[in-house]
Amino acid sequence: MEINTQATLERLKKDKSHKVQQTLDKLNLILQKYAAEGGKDFSISTIGKIVSPLENGPGYETIRATRNKHYRDLIEVWAAKAGTNTKKPKSALSTAKINIDDYDLLEKLEDPALRGIFGSIITERNKLKNENNLLKKDIEVVIDRRPVAKNTSVDNTIVKTISSTINELEYEALKYSISNDCMEEQGWEIVEHGRVIDEEYNKDVFPRGFVNAIQKILNSYDNEK
Repeated sequence: MEINTQATLERLKKDKSHKVQQTLDKLNLILQKYAAEGGKDFSISTIGKIVSPLENGPGYETIRATRNKHYRDLIEVWAAKAGTNTKKPKSALSTAKINIDDYDLLEKLEDPALRGIFGSIITERNKLKNENNLLKKDIEVVIDRRPVAKNTSVDNTIVKTISSTINELEYEALKYSISNDCMEEQGWEIVEHGRVIDEEYNKDVFPRGFVNAIQKILNSYDNEK
């Protein structure tokens, strides 16, 4: 079945303000050019962050806004005409520390402090994964079952508290990272076992236990104050 993008455009323009109609026309021309050049990535992030802004069209935040479903509908019909959809195509590219999908998700964070914190968390997560994989190979576990002497001296190592490890700015950033406002703004959702998923990409942002771990840090910080 032939997809009539012009008919869809006219339907979406109906009863809209003059400004919105002009923006729809502009976005339609951008998508038409993009499709003619062989573009296949019609994801909201790619169109809103790269394709449309290059032609002075509506940006990502405008397209993604709940009230502006008409822009997303127009992108969807052009995606269908190109034989695809608005899902982000999977990439085979990856790096040792962080994969391309993680970069896409980090780019959604406008706050540089949050990007820095989450970037460090993802890097540390991947580092631990690699170390865990190495430990699984040819490892011999020796359990020392000898009784421990009662008079064993206690190590006097000073244990750092949470409040001495992170500052107030970092505390607020962590608190925001698992807040409802952050989840709504980034298009994320907290699901079972403290896992965070991205609704648009339908993939994990942070693995199981992430939200629980952050909450424990926040609780420890609050208790020390």
